[in-house]
Amino acid sequence: MSAKTAIRKSELEKAVALIDRLSGKFEITAYKDTYSAALLRLITAKAKGTKTKAPHLKVVHTKSTELNAQLKASLNARQKAS
Repeated sequence: MSAKTAIRKSELEKAVALIDRLSGKFEITAYKDTYSAALLRLITAKAKGTKTKAPHLKVVHTKSTELNAQLKASLNARQKAS
């Protein structure tokens, strides 16, 4: 079951602009695998019988469900951060 969704030209342009703005040279050394270490700490703590807490996740809500508005907000937020 495949449904076609119409994409407005302005949405496509904003999406491409956002990708271009966020794109850059990938440096693997800038990233550190923290998942494995955190998982090992969790397993060790549980093996010792220590009660563990679930990590706090930050959820970001948008005011709009409109793709065009979300893309525009992303571009504006990225511009302010630069």
